[in-house]
Amino acid sequence: MIVPERMGDFAYSDSYFDAGQVLVVNDGSSIHDPLDLEDRTIAVELGAQGHLLATTWQRRIPGLKIQVKDSTVDALSSVSNGGVDAAIVDHVSARLYRENSPSLQIHILNDAREPYALVIRVEDQQLLDALNETLEKMKSSGKLESIINDWLDPF
Repeated sequence: MIVPERMGDFAYSDSYFDAGQVLVVNDGSSIHDPLDLEDRTIAVELGAQGHLLATTWQRRIPGLKIQVKDSTVDALSSVSNGGVDAAIVDHVSARLYRENSPSLQIHILNDAREPYALVIRVEDQQLLDALNETLEKMKSSGKLESIINDWLDPF
């Protein structure tokens, strides 16, 4: 994950994946972003980043209720079985869980991004340029998305 405080110590490639928090709902839900959560119930894992985010939202979204669960799987199961309207979990967990629950929809939260990048020594600018060029080629050809899907959406 890119850590802004360490930007002077290391060089980071362009981001290749966003593992941040996502909003997970059942297929056909009218919930697409936090503004749709008024008078709704969401599940979060106790102490996880999603729990913190939900608590922040609760202060500004009227009627938002939070169900705290022991694990990410419990939070996502609550969505699958209709016990809650949505869950906030990390992107990787959501995609892996969807292997057994393909009807779940994942919505990226723009205010909760966690971009992943390659880290190299600051003085290796030539390597950084080559990595970024390769990542760009992989993105534009669809290869990067294919790799991500192979590993995170294996169904």
